[in-house]
Amino acid sequence: MTEEEKKLSIEEAEKADLVKILEMERGMVTQADFIKILGEYDNYILKYPDVLTAYVNRANTLQKLGLYEMALRDVDYAISRKKNYGFAYCHRSFISILLGRYEEGWKEFEWRLDGMVKDSTVKDWPISRWQGEDLNGNTLIILPEQGLGDVIQFIRYAIVAKEQGLNIVVKNRDALDGLLSYSLRKHGIPILGRDPIPSAVAAYAHVMSFPHLFKTTLENIPYSGKYLEVEPEFEQKWRNLLGQKGYKKRIGVVWAGSKDHNRFRSRNMSFEQISSLFALDAEFYCLQKEVDPEDREKAKAFSNLSFWDDKIESFSDTAGLVSQLDLVISVDTSVAHLSAAMAIPTWIMITYNPDFRWLLGRDDSPWYDSVRLFRQSISLTWESVIENVKEALKKEL
Repeated sequence: MTEEEKKLSIEEAEKADLVKILEMERGMVTQADFIKILGEYDNYILKYPDVLTAYVNRANTLQKLGLYEMALRDVDYAISRKKNYGFAYCHRSFISILLGRYEEGWKEFEWRLDGMVKDSTVKDWPISRWQGEDLNGNTLIILPEQGLGDVIQFIRYAIVAKEQGLNIVVKNRDALDGLLSYSLRKHGIPILGRDPIPSAVAAYAHVMSFPHLFKTTLENIPYSGKYLEVEPEFEQKWRNLLGQKGYKKRIGVVWAGSKDHNRFRSRNMSFEQISSLFALDAEFYCLQKEVDPEDREKAKAFSNLSFWDDKIESFSDTAGLVSQLDLVISVDTSVAHLSAAMAIPTWIMITYNPDFRWLLGRDDSPWYDSVRLFRQSISLTWESVIENVKEALKKEL
């Protein structure tokens, strides 16, 4: 075997062993699972100390166990070994933002644009990415990115940009078309769906870049109250569908988000886990567009839980339904962002290692005045979360 063949053989083994760990990690959600995976990464790094991806992957596992400073050490090491290592910078930004270190975190979050966020339209545009410079009256187009919840959370910055005197146009996602169009046009912000880009557009910015561009801190987050409104026709539609409100509280529930989400195994719960809430004296409305047939069958045991997925055709419909509710209780999904942006009281059930936006060690959110957070304990299970939600809900009824 030649030296070149030996090198290729080693590289193939490195990749195969790393893929094996990633396959093992897929689907794991318990503390014991992640401790086991941590040991796998430790052994891998002893065997292949120069594979920097493994350090970032191990950091991700450490983060799931709440070992954030140890995770940062792994990421820092990877960055020290490889200049402009976007994958590592991006991961470090998630940890920094989660820890409330907004200045450095949002700055390094821009590394996502070197690979994590892919927008084929940008590649062919003869305009540059906006870095906060004076546009001399020309137009800035704000682009959506990542999930619908991300767009809903960060679209508030379009309003801020408009208030600062920038000429703004927002490119919308089809799923959010009517909802965002109605809310933003009240601020004089035009919306583009699939329309051609206006000739006056001089620069673009992705919607999640604005916390960095506008130097957001924990103390100056804009529009933490209501900034999205349901279109009147959808409010009326759902008022008619739900009928006259009785004395019981109307509560929307979401226990499972999209299975396409990269965190769906950890952020979702089973119907059995949430079902104890339905023993309380309230009217519960499932806000999910997708409902597992088995869940629907099990739900027949609860006469106070209703499903509306056959009537929900768009996010405007979801907003219309939410507008008729007293409270929304949800796992971390786009529906939670929607109800919070509408200033509907929203209780969000989150994992021990939550998405970076929810910070640590608090039950409120500086992003949404109407949000209350219910966190998993270090056990990484939902039982204590549901018990806490149930006790809090009893006080509301």
